[in-house]
Amino acid sequence: MSDSAPSYTRHVRGLAAFVVGYALVDLLPVLLPKTPVFMGLRVSDLADAGLIFVLAALYVQLGLLANDDGAWGLIYFLDERWGHIELHLAFLLIAATFIGCSDPTRADQARRPLSASEEAAILVLALTYGILLAGDAVEGQTVALMLPAALLLSLWGFSPYLRGIKNQTQPVVSFYRRFFAASLTVTVVALVLYGVIAGGFPELSELGAVAAR
Repeated sequence: MSDSAPSYTRHVRGLAAFVVGYALVDLLPVLLPKTPVFMGLRVSDLADAGLIFVLAALYVQLGLLANDDGAWGLIYFLDERWGHIELHLAFLLIAATFIGCSDPTRADQARRPLSASEEAAILVLALTYGILLAGDAVEGQTVALMLPAALLLSLWGFSPYLRGIKNQTQPVVSFYRRFFAASLTVTVVALVLYGVIAGGFPELSELGAVAAR
């Protein structure tokens, strides 16, 4: 091997920086004080929430280092594929948590029914959030994940109503369960309509670029 051939020194240093950074992200919340500072959250909890972004940056930096010779499509995959899948999967898991864990309490049952203006506000919010999720799925190319998952979650969310219709009863359904189920229903409808109109699921930015030509 020629002495002028490139070495792996830079890559070894990059891996070392990645591992050290990962260790700090992993261990810092354990070492920080447990003193509550905000609504019962501790210093370590608040730091942990922010450090997740540092962890994402470490992986991206490692990908840039690995991709410096242009031999892989690693950065494209991390940003345009895995990053979107990971993020949208988190959205779905959060929705599933609200649907599955937000059971009606005595407080829910004791509250007065929503007023007409409150119902209208929730409808607008559910439409907005559902359409935004659909747009994210199209732009992030995660429709294959979002569409079936949103359909299943919306059916699960509205299952008390479906059982109520069958049993001729009026179920008490959690406020947040209703919101997320309705939002995901909007997502399903929006994705189906978009797929039919566009003849598939091209990215919105691509359609905008074509229209601008």
